[in-house]
Amino acid sequence: MVSKNLSELISNGLAVNGFILKKEYDSDGFPTWISRQERKLLLQSSSLIAEANLVVAKDGSGNFSTIQAAIDAAASRSGSGRFIIHVKRGAYRECIEVGIDNNNIMLIGDDMKDTIITGSRSVVGGYTTYRIDGSGFMAVDITFSNTAGPLKGQAVALRSASDLSVFYRCAIIGYQDTLMVLSQRQFYRNCYIYGTIDFIFGNAAVVFQNCHIYARKPSLGQANVITAQGRTDPYQSTGISIHNSQILAASDLQPVVSAYQTYLGRPWQLYSRTVILKTYIGGLVSPLGWLAWDNSSYGLDTLYYGEYNNSGPGSSTKYRVKWNGFHVITSANVASLFSVNSLIGGQSWLPATKPNTKCTDFDARTWLSTALTNLETCRNGFIELGVSEFMLPLMSNNVSKHLSNILSTYNTSVVPQTYKDGFPSWVNAGDRKLLRSSSPTPNLVVAQDGSGNYKTIKAALDHAAATRRGSSRFVIHVKRGVYNEIIEIDNKMKNIMLVGGGLRRTIITARKSVGGGSTTFNSATFAVNGEGFIAHGITFRNDAGPENHQAVAFRSGSDRSVLYRCAFVGYQDTLYVHAQRQFYKECFIFGTVDFIFGNAAVVFQNCMIYARKPMANQKNTITAQGRTDPYQTTGISIQKSRVMAAADLTPDLSQFKTYLGRPWKKYSRTVFLQTIGSLVDPDGWLEWDGDFALNTLYYGEYKNMGPGSLTNRRVKWGGYRVLSANEASMFTVENFILGGQWLPATRVPFTS
Repeated sequence: MVSKNLSELISNGLAVNGFILKKEYDSDGFPTWISRQERKLLLQSSSLIAEANLVVAKDGSGNFSTIQAAIDAAASRSGSGRFIIHVKRGAYRECIEVGIDNNNIMLIGDDMKDTIITGSRSVVGGYTTYRIDGSGFMAVDITFSNTAGPLKGQAVALRSASDLSVFYRCAIIGYQDTLMVLSQRQFYRNCYIYGTIDFIFGNAAVVFQNCHIYARKPSLGQANVITAQGRTDPYQSTGISIHNSQILAASDLQPVVSAYQTYLGRPWQLYSRTVILKTYIGGLVSPLGWLAWDNSSYGLDTLYYGEYNNSGPGSSTKYRVKWNGFHVITSANVASLFSVNSLIGGQSWLPATKPNTKCTDFDARTWLSTALTNLETCRNGFIELGVSEFMLPLMSNNVSKHLSNILSTYNTSVVPQTYKDGFPSWVNAGDRKLLRSSSPTPNLVVAQDGSGNYKTIKAALDHAAATRRGSSRFVIHVKRGVYNEIIEIDNKMKNIMLVGGGLRRTIITARKSVGGGSTTFNSATFAVNGEGFIAHGITFRNDAGPENHQAVAFRSGSDRSVLYRCAFVGYQDTLYVHAQRQFYKECFIFGTVDFIFGNAAVVFQNCMIYARKPMANQKNTITAQGRTDPYQTTGISIQKSRVMAAADLTPDLSQFKTYLGRPWKKYSRTVFLQTIGSLVDPDGWLEWDGDFALNTLYYGEYKNMGPGSLTNRRVKWGGYRVLSANEASMFTVENFILGGQWLPATRVPFTS
């Protein structure tokens, strides 16, 4: 007998990790746990049949005449790389099992109409047609069928416990209990599922995307129930999520559809969890939507059933059940918790997979947000130069209004979310390896002593711009030294990586400032706009000093940029996170007034943030976020970091107040998550100018620690909040900067 203590121990372990923030992105692609090569296999399966490791053909023209024989042969192979089995057309009457040690099997059929695996065993006989336990299983263009019929009770066509498994353009056909999604993470795309009672059931974390779900004609007196999800513990990450799909009556049900009730699901277990998102629901579904288990109240308060933005005659929620556990989801943020990334840790197609891949809604929102930021930057520059009365009338406000209106139309888009420890997955495998490597192979070397290709960083960058072909990753090793240079990488210079000799040894410095006649924007020692910029082991410094006011050490408008183990040293306006998506890991940031500012969507993780000694009568403010429109995806998120006094401030700490931030613009947005602070004033936040933006900003704190983290005396503004875990999850790496699509491949660790 399984000890109850074991279940309790597992449940308690899940509860301890319950604060881990969830993840998301509503896409029309595959999870990124599918490698580039495997995506190619899935998309081009018909053209890659010739590359199959084995062929199964009933007529004897292949290596084997049965599928099980081929699978058994694969099990005896050395290693566990992807193993492709082409199953030629035919009806294969087999009951097949893929063992738990037989990983990364891929079956490719000729078409779901032509390649059929079928059986007729039912629960009476104790069998399923097909059982998969080995991880990484894939199937394309195959039908899995159980023909036992509605009178035989439970009769499973396909049972999967394969982690990170994918079924693409497959059909799963049966009556009761057709598809058992037993456990682990699973993904079904462009599939057809037929059944009657509980015909999608189990306790996997599973997403169905662009699928056709057909309710068949059941036995007399029965009702159709599409799902029966089996979550037994509130902290399990499991559930059924149906996206962008269609729920319809099968041809045998259509003539008699009014004689049978069809429901979206019922609670097989106490914490059953199922959501239907952006799906066409046909008129066959009962207005109640959901069905109780055995006419009881079992699970009705503890389940989680949700519907979001569905369409079709069966989608109205007006007469839905009134259970405590049923939710009409009105928030895109809540719906996002059940998308591919959130529920199964998957991601959308990487843009690099196909050259003509369209941008995602999140990309569009990022770029529109950046366009608004650029306009605002121009305005600020004219004001700083004292020419605003001449130039601002020439700038049409209609442009800003048009951009704002377009952004508002994207507001229903699901906001992206979380992945795993490490960097956002927009960093590909090669970049991840470069970041983790202590000495990546450079394309060029910069050394002040003449031992490299060039003595200045600018010369190396000019060489890269003039000579390299394409825009692949270009690595420049900057040897130890203090480089007095002002550097700008323009938007044509993509995928530049600078690797220093360590942040104490490789230093780039200059001293431009507003006090010296520059604008804030142009005062940067180092500025980058080309996307995909990476820096590792470098200090960026502005030595203008506090008396010269705004003096930027580093300015970035580089989309999907990563700064790893770098330092940014200045006083006012040290680090200008100007625009786009940015990620800072294990960095050191020093400054006084607004020393992290701008309007990027930026995450700081495991960073050390030091407030320095400001000028007399000044206050330290760590952040000044510049969101100008409520629909911009931008903001500053500081996670698992430390906020401390620098060495020059420590002796005079009581003379100067330090605040977490102030609202530079009307919709300023900043959050501090699980961060330690000691010097922060009890008010926490500082106003910019009277009551400007105090009700429109979004400032949040979540599970911070240290003497400065107490929130009982924080400001009482309308825009300030102490965050819940769900609210905090919106500002994680994957949610906020779509990190799951680009960081994992860099092999630099991040927390989603």
